[in-house]
Amino acid sequence: MNLPLNPEAALDDVLDCIAEVLGTDPGLIDTETPLTALGLESFTAVRLRRRIRERTGHDLPLTAFLDNATALDLARQLSRFVEPTSDPSSTSTQPDDSLVFALTPIQESYLVGREAGLVLGGVATFYYYEYDRITDDAVADLDRLEVAWNRLVSHHSMLRMVADHRGRGRVLPSVGPYRIGVTDLRDASPAKVDEELAALRHDRSHQVRPAGQWPLFDLHAAFLPEGRTRLYVGVDVLVTDMAGWMLLMRQWGQLVADPAASLPVPPADFTDLLRGRAADPEWAERRVRDQAYWATRVAELPPAPRLPVTRAADSTEPPRFVRHAGGLETGAWRELRARCGEHGVTPTAALLAAFAVILSRWGAGDQVCLNTTLFDRPESPEGIDLVVGDFTTTALVGTPRCDPSSWSGFAGYAADLNRRFWEDLDHRSVSGVEVLRQLDRTAGPPPYPVVFTSGVGLAGDKAEAPASWLGEEVFGVSQTPQVLLDHIVWDEAGALRIAWDGVVGAFPEGYLRDMLDAYLRLLHRLTEAAAWKDPTLGWDPFVLPTETLDVEPFPDAGPLLHDPVTIAAHRVPEHPALYAGSGTTSHGRLAENVAATAGALGAAGVGAGDLVAVACEKGPAQIAAVLAVNAVGAGYLPVEPSWPDARVAAICARAGVRHALVGRGVRTAWPEGVTPHRLTAVGRPSARPEVSASPPTTPPRPQPDAGSTAYVIFTSGSTGHPKGVEIQHRAARTTIDDIVDRFGVHAGDRVLALSALSFDLSVFDIYGVLGAGGALILPDPARQRDPQHWLELADRHGITIWNTAPALLEMLVEYAEIEPEAAGKALRTLRLVMLSGDWIPLTLPDRLRRLAPQARVMSLGGATEASIWSITYPVGEVDLQWRSIPYGRALRAQSFHILDPNGAPCPVGEPGELFIGGDGLASGYVGDPEQTAQRFATHPVLGERLYRTGDLGRWRQDGNIEFLGRVDRQVKVRGHRIELGEIEATLSRHPGLRQCVVAAVPGPDERPRLVAYVVPKAGQPTPPIAELTETLRERLPDYMVPNRFLVLESLPVTPNGKIDHAALPNPYRTVDDSSDDDIQPSPPPATPPVRTPLSSASNGPDWVGPAITEAAALGLEIGLVVHPGRLSPSQALVASARWLERVHLGTGAYAANFVERIPVDGVIELVPRSPNPVPTAGTPPTRQPAAVAEPAVTAPEPSAQKPADGGVTKGARPTDPSVTEAVIAVLSDLTGEPVHPDSTFAALGATSLTLVLSHRRLHEGIAPRLALADMFGHATVASLAAHITSLTPNQGPRTHEPLDNSTQPSTRRSSRLAARTRAQEVDR
Repeated sequence: MNLPLNPEAALDDVLDCIAEVLGTDPGLIDTETPLTALGLESFTAVRLRRRIRERTGHDLPLTAFLDNATALDLARQLSRFVEPTSDPSSTSTQPDDSLVFALTPIQESYLVGREAGLVLGGVATFYYYEYDRITDDAVADLDRLEVAWNRLVSHHSMLRMVADHRGRGRVLPSVGPYRIGVTDLRDASPAKVDEELAALRHDRSHQVRPAGQWPLFDLHAAFLPEGRTRLYVGVDVLVTDMAGWMLLMRQWGQLVADPAASLPVPPADFTDLLRGRAADPEWAERRVRDQAYWATRVAELPPAPRLPVTRAADSTEPPRFVRHAGGLETGAWRELRARCGEHGVTPTAALLAAFAVILSRWGAGDQVCLNTTLFDRPESPEGIDLVVGDFTTTALVGTPRCDPSSWSGFAGYAADLNRRFWEDLDHRSVSGVEVLRQLDRTAGPPPYPVVFTSGVGLAGDKAEAPASWLGEEVFGVSQTPQVLLDHIVWDEAGALRIAWDGVVGAFPEGYLRDMLDAYLRLLHRLTEAAAWKDPTLGWDPFVLPTETLDVEPFPDAGPLLHDPVTIAAHRVPEHPALYAGSGTTSHGRLAENVAATAGALGAAGVGAGDLVAVACEKGPAQIAAVLAVNAVGAGYLPVEPSWPDARVAAICARAGVRHALVGRGVRTAWPEGVTPHRLTAVGRPSARPEVSASPPTTPPRPQPDAGSTAYVIFTSGSTGHPKGVEIQHRAARTTIDDIVDRFGVHAGDRVLALSALSFDLSVFDIYGVLGAGGALILPDPARQRDPQHWLELADRHGITIWNTAPALLEMLVEYAEIEPEAAGKALRTLRLVMLSGDWIPLTLPDRLRRLAPQARVMSLGGATEASIWSITYPVGEVDLQWRSIPYGRALRAQSFHILDPNGAPCPVGEPGELFIGGDGLASGYVGDPEQTAQRFATHPVLGERLYRTGDLGRWRQDGNIEFLGRVDRQVKVRGHRIELGEIEATLSRHPGLRQCVVAAVPGPDERPRLVAYVVPKAGQPTPPIAELTETLRERLPDYMVPNRFLVLESLPVTPNGKIDHAALPNPYRTVDDSSDDDIQPSPPPATPPVRTPLSSASNGPDWVGPAITEAAALGLEIGLVVHPGRLSPSQALVASARWLERVHLGTGAYAANFVERIPVDGVIELVPRSPNPVPTAGTPPTRQPAAVAEPAVTAPEPSAQKPADGGVTKGARPTDPSVTEAVIAVLSDLTGEPVHPDSTFAALGATSLTLVLSHRRLHEGIAPRLALADMFGHATVASLAAHITSLTPNQGPRTHEPLDNSTQPSTRRSSRLAARTRAQEVDR
């Protein structure tokens, strides 16, 4: 046992070791500076630990280097160190032959994973790159490359490695000279060059080179025009790891540059190092310790990342990989490393933590287990970095819980993960592959198909990339079997390179690229010191900052909402401002009208802080009135002339209204205390204001500022009382300024002003368009909802902007499609279409573009409480798979958050409630502090005031929000929560429908029923109900299919152009025969179960019993599987137990013959007992081997059914004895154990590699129809032999030639995916 060291001596030793590892002077090291700040990271920490152990005899845990540990901290630990004791036992597994060696666990898993027939198999672990070189003489240059490479083959023994038929590594003592293949395209046409290069890449990038044949690398060259050479370089990772790859590229370049150069001799071969490690007692001791560690740790591992995998889970189609690349430039990478040093986190751990954060925010789970690839190169002997070999190992790392709603920031999270990562790294002598071997697949964690590979630090301080001498890197990719995504990161020439190699078609289109972009943005944010402790980091899964509104579309205007309109009157006084009827009002004339009315209001004592009701029909008077109210510093409150007097009275009382501007013909009865002021048609006072004989006694009103109220719009309230949304000038200008700048609104623009004044789309029409010097086209009040009138106005005045709810545009398009040529002429000037306030039908944008192809279609959204709009999306090509038009992203100076019921941010794809923040928020609800407090609140983490919209949405992978409807449009029907918008979006896909809406209405029993209201396309017959039902059932479950379909000529709309849901008829209140639904896809609610025996009627027809008996007699098996149906898992289990009780009570003689089983895809399965069961040949039941790799691989379906007990099915052909002998011979050779027909594979110690090698021999020898999956579907030799016999044509027993155990595997080559595989083997 080593004794503790003297503190001073310990410090000297530590300083010397640090200096040696970091390449610096011991005297320059500050003993209290954190090691990470000195440049220590995970790889150098391993080296430092080794140096300290060699110098002092003490083995510090890697965790001793965490938490900003200093040299002084390490010295203190050494001074009180007590060496642990253990009693390791070790036996070498290395063969005696010096040229033959046992593969490492990771190499063995690579070998297994490349086999075809496995899930995500059929690929090798293959590094592949392409480089473009320009030389004067391509042929001579290739000769130099070839000569230099052959010298490398002679120099490094692992370049001569193959895997023999026993699954062992073998180094060939000598090989013939390697010739680089050539494709000469120097005289080819550009098209031919592109075609050939694409074919070369397709074939060479995904090679599965025969493991038993040399070489396990591939070099090829394509001679191209203009002196270019495309060089293809691929290496099977059975040969080398990333560090070895870098070494080979550097040494190859040295030999090309100087053919006479001598390479340094490696201190040992890879095979020697493996033997030394296997015989090392210290290594054996470590493995004993680490095995105990992982035996406990594995139970704590979280599940694999839950990613939206689109590839079939059981697919055995060999995958292809695609690379998504990114990185950090030199400066950013330097800053990120500096931040890591400040927080005592290694760069590798920081990158891993950032990856885990992004995975979590993209819906993979709060805690995930990642498969991390480690490069476990020994620290001795000296010069170990000159050895080529695959020193790769793996470790399963469980990430801490990522919860942005409760964390203190990235710094704390990264420190926690850093500690966990290093603790797991400290027990890496037992690899992740070996850990998975010990797991029971039925009870252990799920597979881990997401890999994190870090080569940070491997390149050292080299100024250039290892392969930069080869030329420009034009392509690169790697493959790994049983892996869906490999995150690879390494530093190179001072910069950081990142490659995400993922399976093609395994994820939604663009998913990996979008997620990688978010990851890169997070890394850039982490170069900033403040980001590490920012609790809001990562709330936006895309790490996109709130855009600032740093534009001035009205440079000469003040901050008030009406200031741009005032300035426009001075700038363009003669330009038209209003077109109404046959008259035109210029900006100058409008300003005069506004001034006149403002004077009257001022004379009446109206000023800042007041609210003035405006009740006018759509026309010049309405526009002048609202501008006049703002001009005196007051805020306007729209009152529609059609509103009931009681509503007007309630609104005026709530808002404290004392004055109203009233247009001609408006007959509203104003409550007591409200003084109406009548206006002329142009918006001037209809009577001269009375002049007071004495000056006013009230003090002068303060001038309004940006925080003053600009307008109040009342919306419907859930309590039954309307709510007055109070908008300040600065809030409204936030939206107006953004939109005017974003869409370039200018003095030449014309907008058809269809929106009611009480609908806040009118705010943009008035203040945005007029503020830019443009004009409003006001429809005749009597024809306000006449699309023919709209087209006439568009043709006459040249409309450039459309701004309404979608229903109004759809009315226009419906009418315009009758005469598309005339409509196209009328809409020839239309450049911008802004749609908001309701769902946009998926077909509407393209229908409009057929009429006005030049029009730009924009979706906008938000809430009245956030100043008109807060989000936008440019509607380009509409994807037929969309449920709806995307909602978009927030406008500048505004923000959108999707939160769960606890106020935490929802990840990508998960629905939540939409909250709006930013400078556009209303001050609240006028006169209603309780409602204001409920809907507006400051978020405790974000520190931002948010408005709770009551809308549902979720993040799309492209960074936009998908609108899912209102929270209050979520209904519950027969126990199912249903979003009506989802049904509508699906139904609207039917080509025969123009419009549709779905509602939940009370049925005849007062329980909610789904009803669909449909409007057929003009001139087309109404689609049959069955056809509509089928359209829904193709995409939705039965409980979401409406019970009734009502055909309407059009859907009712509100004055604002939105669907009027309250006006939809209830068919159950108007149809006499309401007891039977038109369509009843869903059963009535279930009654509580009664615990009585099943009657004969409920047992089914009387043929069931005899049919079961006859099936059993024929050797068939009939199983009855019970599924959860509409029940939750817990409810299904309870219900199944009750049902089983009734079954056993009611099945009489059959009851004792039922066997209960747990099925793969149900709750319970009942199977009649076999009348003549076949006994097993004396062997205990064993778990069947499964072809799994890390991540665990699902064994494919076998080629035929096998008896579960490993015997022969009754009535089957007798087993061919020669087949049994052949199987025994193969297994005896591979396992070295005596094999008998009743031997189980588990008892023989057969691993998945053993079964793969056995399959090769049997397939090539006696069983060409044998599938790899069949090897894993049989537990015994007898069962497998019987199955092979059944695959052979029935020609009677015959003699087979004995199998040649030296036969090498097939040389069959195919384009397969390659990559690092983590093969899980069955328990022995």
